[in-house]
Amino acid sequence: MTRLILISMASILLFVVHAGNAQESDSAYDGQLFTGCAPLRVAVGFSMTNTDLALAEEALSKAAESRLRAARLFRTDSAQFLSVDLNVVGTAFSLRIGLNSWVGDMGFGRGGTVLMWGSGATGTHGGDPQYILGLVSRHLDEFVLKYLRVNEEPCKPG
Repeated sequence: MTRLILISMASILLFVVHAGNAQESDSAYDGQLFTGCAPLRVAVGFSMTNTDLALAEEALSKAAESRLRAARLFRTDSAQFLSVDLNVVGTAFSLRIGLNSWVGDMGFGRGGTVLMWGSGATGTHGGDPQYILGLVSRHLDEFVLKYLRVNEEPCKPG
């Protein structure tokens, strides 16, 4: 019995230490959002298979563009972009929102797009398109909040 208690306590301690380290790494990961307050365009990836969910790609695009315009971060010709990718298969979905930047030389003499920061979710939608749109909105709000926090100085007006 004593051994079981010690193992349980050790497991809890390891979990707490890991959770604390995860918060630190999330903060470091948020640093990947620094762009000098560069404007962003929106790129939407949208796939729906074997579902009757009434949701249009345009709704995702409008939600993302609206959030970026409200924060004065939107520009259609920007090299950097916010990707909003939604895949729905039956009642399951996968959502990924990310900041993508062009890197001129990725180490082998060629440039390419690199995911600098991302968040997302997977789950089931229960046939409710508003559930997914609400989730998209929350992730977009999280992105804008963190982006503006990390780029606070360069984003100041004036």
